[in-house]
Amino acid sequence: YKTHYPPLLPVLISQSYRLFGVSETSARLVPFTASLLLVIAIYILADKLFGRDEAFISSILLASSPLFIYFGTQPVHESVVPAFSLFAVLGYIYFFERPSVVPYFLLVSGVVLGGLTNWTGFYIVPPLVLHYFLFKKRSIHHYLMGILIPLCIGIFILHILHMQWLTGGKIGLGGIFLKRLNPYLSAELTGYSLPRYIWQEITYLRIYLTNIAGIGAGVWLTRLFFKRLTHQVSMADTILFALLIYGSLHLVIFQDLAFIHDYMIYYLMPFVVLAAAFIFTSILHKLPKRFRLIFILVLVGLMTSERASFTKALIISDMNTKGVEIGEFISRHTNTGDTVFITSNSYKEFYEVFINFYAARHVEYGETLPQILVNYRLIVRPKAHDALPIQAKTYLSTHFAKYENSKFIWYDTAKIAYE
Repeated sequence: YKTHYPPLLPVLISQSYRLFGVSETSARLVPFTASLLLVIAIYILADKLFGRDEAFISSILLASSPLFIYFGTQPVHESVVPAFSLFAVLGYIYFFERPSVVPYFLLVSGVVLGGLTNWTGFYIVPPLVLHYFLFKKRSIHHYLMGILIPLCIGIFILHILHMQWLTGGKIGLGGIFLKRLNPYLSAELTGYSLPRYIWQEITYLRIYLTNIAGIGAGVWLTRLFFKRLTHQVSMADTILFALLIYGSLHLVIFQDLAFIHDYMIYYLMPFVVLAAAFIFTSILHKLPKRFRLIFILVLVGLMTSERASFTKALIISDMNTKGVEIGEFISRHTNTGDTVFITSNSYKEFYEVFINFYAARHVEYGETLPQILVNYRLIVRPKAHDALPIQAKTYLSTHFAKYENSKFIWYDTAKIAYE
């Protein structure tokens, strides 16, 4: 993980490694646990805001969405933060109703743990603070909500100091922030434009959260608009709108990042499933009792089948297989402490994290040969992207022992060619 991310996720994964050994399963255990907590939080939140039926349907919507099924076990920050944020929302609701130590502790814990996992954990604070100040105008506890803002700033400052300690002052955070803040800086490379971006995010929502959930959430937003006109907005409506703000902030602020990475819509998932569950339950309660079971069965069938083939394709996808394969290859053919050179910058760009994990060696990359080749135990040319110039290939073949299989050509610098 990059040092400009907060430290909690790597710490949690390292503890999973310590308990269960270093493996892909151990790494996925952390986001899997967070995803399980997210389902529980969604159920409790829906039950608190609406009722048991909405809790059941929202949980099914969440658990059956391709976004949750695939990315919910990926060891990335986005799969962990929403669980903390939802428990912060639960703490807030209980604190809003009856201020006391326990709900406030749950609220603060959710904010702190979310912020220590990723910057996006702070997104839940602005809508909650704004909500409290709007709907608790005469409360004597305003300062307890207001203190969340300097708390987030303090955590962020500590994070910057931690980065400076890790990198020796070479943070580069300002450059990263400015690049992500202005999507037009990389528009020539990514093809970004605002209309294309908006349409792409809508498409992602339809694909990853299903049309059914998207239609339900859209109907809820239309309903909210008309309720606002008649001043009939409920507490549950305002909390859902706060979740909409929470899920949208990342997409609005860091459009460059969201344009490149489809899973940035993960933060919108709680709003979508809760809003859709409310609409579907409203329809359910208006049906005659004899039709309700049929409606539930049809709805569950549609939710689980709409994107079933797409979900299966995601699960069996091999997008990062090349990085896993070359990492395992390096691990088998070298010893601890060896350095390896891979002749492809593309492998560094797309697979570096996977190569580092599976190789457990120091790996460098380039498409021209380094000056001192004997510093490297192996020189590996991946056939999938063999970018080395012909002169360099000839030099390696005439000076070092050459080996080949169906995926790689590699040179052992400890053995000269005529051996």
